[in-house]
Amino acid sequence: MRIGIDVMGSDHPPQVLFEAVLQAANKLDPSTSLMVIVQEEFFAPLYEKTVVAGLYPRIQFIPVSQHVTMQDDPLLSLKRKKNASMFKGISLLKKKVIDVFVSAGNTGALIASSRLTLPPLPGIHRPALLALLPTQTGRVAVLDVGGNVASKTTFLVQFANMGAAFIRAINPLVSSPRVGLLNIGVESKKGSESLQHAYSILKEEKISFEFLGNIEGREVFDGKVDVLVTDGFTGNVLLKTAEGLASFLLKYLKEHPSFNESSLSSLKQQFNYAEYPGAIVMGVDGLVIKCHGNTSISSMLLSILSAENYFKLNVINKVKKELFIN
Repeated sequence: MRIGIDVMGSDHPPQVLFEAVLQAANKLDPSTSLMVIVQEEFFAPLYEKTVVAGLYPRIQFIPVSQHVTMQDDPLLSLKRKKNASMFKGISLLKKKVIDVFVSAGNTGALIASSRLTLPPLPGIHRPALLALLPTQTGRVAVLDVGGNVASKTTFLVQFANMGAAFIRAINPLVSSPRVGLLNIGVESKKGSESLQHAYSILKEEKISFEFLGNIEGREVFDGKVDVLVTDGFTGNVLLKTAEGLASFLLKYLKEHPSFNESSLSSLKQQFNYAEYPGAIVMGVDGLVIKCHGNTSISSMLLSILSAENYFKLNVINKVKKELFIN
């Protein structure tokens, strides 16, 4: 398989993210090749590192003349920066030159490019960012965590179906995923009009998952649901609040030596969000992984390794097939 990696446009220079590429090459299946998309002025030193490490031609390069910054307007950048690294990666994915694409760049631009370039999955009108978060009993797939600021009722229902299909794709033992709507109360009449309508539809229609109704924010990490559905604005606030709280708690516990060191290590491994892989752009016919803009080397490495795993699990095709049947 071939993994395309955009090392431009994050909060870190490409040399930093490239360290994750070098580490990934030594951990991935030997048959997996890495195609690094990088702006021309950074190409030579990265190529030299690859040769010195004995990893060329397993790691190859696709030089481009532009990249999308975090400050760029997503739609304007699509018009004005056609040769940007991010857009090049999406184009290569569409042409099947690569099998997976990983980027830590501008979220809005990545979503817009994915939506306008790649075919939609059956019955899906708007892609969403799906992130896996830790809970007391395992992981919960949360979508949307930033792909769409607001979501119509139909989008929320589609997110529920995509999330359930994704859980079944990565864990066949879960035949009927538990799905909940993130809301301010458990009652059916709580929250926005779109949430109330989504609740009514999911409660009444024939679905291939267990709908548990509304889930309050304090219940998210109890492990009651396998899929949590929300709009992108609320989901992104949830994600970043959870990251900040986890960071605060881990720092606090570390500063108190009376706390058991082995327990701290276990907590850090489970709740260090910087060590979790990027989110999947769910809803398009192509495997796109979006990393944090300030992703660490270890998180970028994990995203690349997860990309290989998702591809081997045939996640997108399994979700596509299930949505087509439904």
